[in-house]
Amino acid sequence: MGTFLNDRSNEYLPIVPAAGFVGRLSDLFAVIIEPAYAFVVGDRTVGLDGFLLTYGVRLSGTNFGVDLLLVRPFGVEEDNPFILGFPWLAVTYRTDGSSRTQEEMRPPEASSAIQRQF
Repeated sequence: MGTFLNDRSNEYLPIVPAAGFVGRLSDLFAVIIEPAYAFVVGDRTVGLDGFLLTYGVRLSGTNFGVDLLLVRPFGVEEDNPFILGFPWLAVTYRTDGSSRTQEEMRPPEASSAIQRQF
C-alpha cells in the first residue's frame, strides 16, 4: 500500500502472484493452503528472496466466513518468534440477496417503463 501513497507511485508496480487450495472437509470446515510471491516492476524488476506460505482452516456458513490462518515466510533469514507462522484472522460476511424476490430484482421491461411515464 505504501507504493500508492508516495510521489513516485507511477514508477513502481507491486505484483503478488499467488495460488490457493481449499479442501472442503464438511459444510462448515475447510483447509486452506496458499503460497504467495512478490516482486516489483519498474525501472528494473526486483523479486524477493523467499515466499510466504499461508495455511489454516476456514469456518464458513451461508452468510459468514472465518479464516484462522498462519502466515510463514520461507527462504529468508528472520527472527520469527512464531515457529509455525504469524497468526492471521480474516472474517467475512456476505448477503445472499434473499431479502428481495426474483420479481423485484428483474429490470422493468421497456414497454412498461414507457407506459409509466405517461
